Amino acid sequence: MKPKVFISIATAEIGGPGKGLLQFFKCGGMEKCTPLITGFGRYDQQPGVFEATVKNYNFPFVRLIQSITYDPRLVFQSLRIIKDFKPDILQSHSYKSHVICFCLKIITGTPWIAFFHGWCTGGFKIKLYKYLDKFLFGFADRVVVVSNGMASGLNKRWIGKNKIYTIYNAVDPNEYALTDSTSNIREQYGICSSAPLIGVVGRFSHEKGHCYFVEALPQIIKKIPGLKVLFIGDGPLQEEIQQQVDQSGLKSHVIFTGYQSNVQNFYREIDLLVLPSLSEGMPNVALEAMLFGKPVVATRVGGVPEVVVDGETGILVDSQNAEQLSAAVIRLFKHPEMLRDFGVSGRERVLSEFNPEERVKKIAALYEEVLATKMKFQQEKSYTKGESSE
Repeated sequence: MKPKVFISIATAEIGGPGKGLLQFFKCGGMEKCTPLITGFGRYDQQPGVFEATVKNYNFPFVRLIQSITYDPRLVFQSLRIIKDFKPDILQSHSYKSHVICFCLKIITGTPWIAFFHGWCTGGFKIKLYKYLDKFLFGFADRVVVVSNGMASGLNKRWIGKNKIYTIYNAVDPNEYALTDSTSNIREQYGICSSAPLIGVVGRFSHEKGHCYFVEALPQIIKKIPGLKVLFIGDGPLQEEIQQQVDQSGLKSHVIFTGYQSNVQNFYREIDLLVLPSLSEGMPNVALEAMLFGKPVVATRVGGVPEVVVDGETGILVDSQNAEQLSAAVIRLFKHPEMLRDFGVSGRERVLSEFNPEERVKKIAALYEEVLATKMKFQQEKSYTKGESSE
């Protein structure tokens, strides 16, 4: 009998958590469980990309209606849903979803698995969310992290070290057309076919460290004068980074593409991915670039060293260190054979170590383990109750 899983996720776009969920269902997850996915939105709000995509695949989805960001009625709506759905397991992704599933667990006693994808950096509100997460995880039956680096940052004494599981993100080659003769990214953005090309893929937010790479660029361009850089993404700090580029006299070398729903054409054209993050869970962009045979220069943070093998599939540097970033990029472009060999090794590593079918098996096995633990607890409770009645 397949377990019924109530899944709560707060996302409008298809970010890392949403991408992982969709991949799970498409790569065999629907055969392992009966899911009901819930998201959040207003009555008059158009479906976000994630909601529209889920519905397009005919995966079961319910939008919970909110009038404010943290609407207490979301809990009551969820209770009505699970009263009819009768889930065996609760599953949450992101701050708000953790709160919802915590409340549902306390009220109904249903086992809860919290998927932890990492924290953003920011002001007081973000810090408050982090403390709230750390507290709530102590009540979860299992906490799933996407890297061992993230697991080391959790309080194992409070949560229980046996409750923390690492399940890596994965990349499904079937989702990508790895060759495409019609790709015209260089032509589209006016980039010479022979120009060295770097891609920086990610949301413009503090934890992505864009400013340190911009700081490194003048030194890189001195050594690699024809270099071009594509910043792919959008976000709250985009204008600030654009100003930094302009003030540094780099405008002719840097192109801001904005948000791109289809990044694979960019992966085909770039020579190198740079990931200058201050914090990361398990970076999907590194996995995707490596799948396309591209080497990666990245910071040694979070789960990055578990993806990018220093000196084999790319080069790792310290975070917030523009000097090391520039030296790594220059080294690779000065040694084209290294650029090529790292790309080949990266693709082989992704295909062997980050397989989506294996990820599905691990999540399904976790469902079985949680339900077996619940059944054992109920049996022991029933046995103890029977003894006491005698």
